[in-house]
Amino acid sequence: MRPAPLPALTGLRFLAAFAVLVFHYSAPMRDRFPAPLRMLVGHGAVGVPLFFVLSGFVLAYNYFPRARAGRFARRAFWGARFARIYPVYLAALLLGGAGVMLRDHISPLSHISLATGVLDAAMVQGFFPVRFNGWNAAAWTLSVEALFYLLFPLLAGLGRLRWRDAAAGCGLAAVCILLFNPPQMLSGAWYDPFRYLPLFLLGMLLARLYEWRPALRYGRMLAAASGLAALGLLCGGAWPTERLYSVCSVLFGALVLGLAAGGGRTWLARRPMLVLGEASYGLYILQMPAWLYTGHFWTEAIRRGWLPAAWNTGTVVFLAVNLACAIALSLLSYYCLERPARAYLRRKLAA
Repeated sequence: MRPAPLPALTGLRFLAAFAVLVFHYSAPMRDRFPAPLRMLVGHGAVGVPLFFVLSGFVLAYNYFPRARAGRFARRAFWGARFARIYPVYLAALLLGGAGVMLRDHISPLSHISLATGVLDAAMVQGFFPVRFNGWNAAAWTLSVEALFYLLFPLLAGLGRLRWRDAAAGCGLAAVCILLFNPPQMLSGAWYDPFRYLPLFLLGMLLARLYEWRPALRYGRMLAAASGLAALGLLCGGAWPTERLYSVCSVLFGALVLGLAAGGGRTWLARRPMLVLGEASYGLYILQMPAWLYTGHFWTEAIRRGWLPAAWNTGTVVFLAVNLACAIALSLLSYYCLERPARAYLRRKLAA
């Protein structure tokens, strides 16, 4: 029997992906935003650690009962994860690679193109940060997720912890996140998959804590307090980015636990957010190909006089169109590629 769904966390996945999207897309015009909005949008990359905490929580929530019952099969788990992420990942990789090569006039047979393509296709680019930005700049986080998936069967024993041990583990993971801050953004070590393991562990341990206390009386209050605290910190921007992201990551753990405990009584669990949340993986992984092609066609339309020259790619108009195109592409990929491919691969892998 599968655990009950946690719809609020599905909606939260969309917010995490959308924050990263706005962070990337708004770069050319962000300086013109009002100060609080500029700070908030400029810290949109914090959606990445939120993804990692969510990943640990959701996987543990779904697989801990199977592990305790002796029904956890590593091969089936890895097959399910492959079927879930790789078809859209590969499509985004090919689309992004073609766009980068056309934009930068790079031959697909060049040494750089082949090397980055192989690393990206194998989902190990995070371990080779010199080339992390290859065919799809956002795809480095999937090398982090791949590490989590590889280690998860070894960590599934955390599902047997008593609640006091799980709580102590949450505290230890939080201390690790706060003390071992990520280095300067865009430095090579920023993309090191092992650096993000405490975030994944925090999510897993929170899921175990949730199993022991599934009816937390103050779940909604916890979610509201942690969410507002993180929002205030991100809008204020008083701390260095690395410290800010560490503190917000811990707050995100409380947010995830609170939303899970609060059930579906939140706007994040409503139908539109659920649909967007289901397609959030495509939104995240396809964001850079969408940006490349939308920018190309937009620039060409301006050159041909189909659009006013004032609507260049550094305007809010282009930002809105770019976001709309990325969301539309994510929904298209979810219904036309992700779901059919996942069902097909699961049947083949189970045969």
